[in-house]
Formats: sequence, C-alpha cells, structure tokens
Amino acid sequence: MTLDKGSPLQQLQSSHRSRNWANEYIHRDRGLREGLYRSDNEKYFKLERLSETDIERLLAKRNQSLLPDSKIEWIKKNDARQLIWTQTALTEKTGIMPYLTGDSIHSEDRLEAVLLMLDVWNAPLPEKEDFVYAIKDEWARRHLKETQLSWLDSKNHVQLDWMMNYLEKHNRKLPSTVAEPASPKEQYEYILACLDQTTLLDEAVHKLFFINLRKSWSQYKYRNSGKAKKPLYLFIEEEAKKQLDELAKRQKRSKHDIVEEWIRKAADNDDPPV
Repeated sequence: MTLDKGSPLQQLQSSHRSRNWANEYIHRDRGLREGLYRSDNEKYFKLERLSETDIERLLAKRNQSLLPDSKIEWIKKNDARQLIWTQTALTEKTGIMPYLTGDSIHSEDRLEAVLLMLDVWNAPLPEKEDFVYAIKDEWARRHLKETQLSWLDSKNHVQLDWMMNYLEKHNRKLPSTVAEPASPKEQYEYILACLDQTTLLDEAVHKLFFINLRKSWSQYKYRNSGKAKKPLYLFIEEEAKKQLDELAKRQKRSKHDIVEEWIRKAADNDDPPV
C-alpha cells in the first residue's frame, strides 16, 4: 500500500481500511493489545498509547499486507453479487472468516468486511494481487448474464419468496457467512448470487438445475393462476366454517389454499378418513 503523508501514527489512521486492519492485527497480537484501551461501544483500539517503536513496526507490517487501492478498484465497485462472489472465494481460498460483524456479513458491511478479509490474509502482496486478478477473471467468465436472468422480477415478491424456498430445498443457498436478506432488494441480490454460484457446478448439472428451476416456477405459476383450479362445492358444519375462516385470516391465506394443503398432506401420508 502506498505510504500516506504524515507521521506513522497518522498513516495508520489515514483510512477506515487501514484502521480496520490495525485493529484486527492488534486484536490478534497479545503483546500489542496489552495496555491498550477500547470500551465496549468503541470500534477501534487507541493507537496513541502504543510506543513509537510499536507504531513503526505496525506500519511496516501494514505496508506489507494491504494492496494499493489501484489494485482493488474492481472490488471497490461495491456490486452486491460481485462482492458475495469475492467473499465466498476468499473464504474457500484462505479459510478466513468474516470480521467486523460476527458470524455473517450483512450487505451494508460487505465491502468493508471483504477488504478486511483480504488485508488480514497472511500472504505476500504478489499472491494477493494474483488472487484478485484470478477472481476478477473468473467472475467475468462465469457470472450469469442479464439475458439468463430476465425471467426474474425484482419487484415480484411472490416469485422472490418462492425462489428462496426453492434454493433452500435444493441446498443452493449461500453459506451462513453471507447474512440472510433483510429487504426485497437484498433478497433479489441474494438470489442472483446463489444462481451465480451454480455456474461452478459441472456444466451438465448446472444446465439441468436451471431447466428444473424454470419448469418448477412455470408449474407454480400455472397452479396459482386459476386455470388449473376446478370448482368444488361442499357443505360443512357451521363451527368448522368459522374455524376455517379464522385460520385463513390468521395465516393471511385463502381458504382454498388451506384446504388444498390439508388434502395434499393427507394424500402424502396416505391417511385413511376418520
């Protein structure tokens, strides 16, 4: 990393990236950590309490650990899918887990956390540079193009929920180090990132996965379009009717959806009528 202007202490504190790296390095180094103060609500150790020798040693280590910004411009574009791709590749390559946010990285913290994962990786700078170049090249070759994703609608919440369930059912969700989406926008980005990961599968397996995915979605749409439904007229007791109405209201579902689910479950379990 290009040296910043100012004293060694000022250089260490010159950017969030530098301060994040120093904070994590100190956290791992018991000798440096002893005597430093950080309250529970503070993010950074107080570097001013370090000796000049320790500060200079820390700065030298930082300059051997952080790639120049010019080498990571591709990562700093802050594209959600691209960052998730980089994060998962980093963990697979180095075994390094996310920092800053505990067990998983949320979308608003991802850029900062991915850079920290790269910076704390104990590898020579040329190796880090080669890794970034390789991931950039792999992403360009493998990520799904817009034409392959045009059938997905970022504003169709029913489709997004269906996709999340489908991915979970088929074990295609992202690792737990990628936080579950907290909004429809994040949900859409998460789904696309999951689908990007399927390009790492064998080509035939990947092709079959997408054929089955598209087919399953088409079947779901048809079943819920009304075209596949037939009228059914039944007489039930007044109390049962009230209970069905209450269930539909509580679950925010239609009555016919609830009845259909009961019938499917009974058929799957081969339960005799009682």
